Amino acid sequence: MQKLAILDYYADDGEQAPQRYRYIGIDKNIGELSQVKFLDGDAVIDDELEIFTVKKRSHELPSTNKRLLIKKASGYERDSFNHEHFLVVREDSKTVLLSGCAHNGILSILDAYIEKYGKAPDVVVSGFHLMNKKGYSEEDMEEVKDIAYQLMEYPTKFYTCHCTGVEPYEVMKEIMGDKLEYVHSGDEVRLDW
Repeated sequence: MQKLAILDYYADDGEQAPQRYRYIGIDKNIGELSQVKFLDGDAVIDDELEIFTVKKRSHELPSTNKRLLIKKASGYERDSFNHEHFLVVREDSKTVLLSGCAHNGILSILDAYIEKYGKAPDVVVSGFHLMNKKGYSEEDMEEVKDIAYQLMEYPTKFYTCHCTGVEPYEVMKEIMGDKLEYVHSGDEVRLDW
């Protein structure tokens, strides 16, 4: 994991919440485990596996990620997500990009991928972190549509999951058609290439 992953990460649940700032970072004891290898940026694991990071975000953060913070001595600051990384899996000439919730924004992650590898991945398996438990405004849905239209420009098949949110997924699916599929925990994705 990235060495910055053990810092203090919080969610701002708002002034009305019983506890405004909620810790969402990892258990600090994980960093003490002997099997943990700390990274500082990109890393090659072997011929088929590689990890990369977003050096500079190319798009605005999705609005749903703006409430995610890091606690520093001076107070809470917006999380830069420079502690997150992404896995590239290669098989022959094909590549799969695996991401968690894509807090950096899937568009910035794809731009960083293309900058590093020179072309888009064949498949992306990632959450898009567009879920909003308080509901969606018209502006929120416009953001979701904009992301979907931009993803359509890639020659990539996308598989997304829970943190995308059901409503955003349905809107994106309408735009993206068979270029986008939803996967649940326990589902198996078979790539026939």
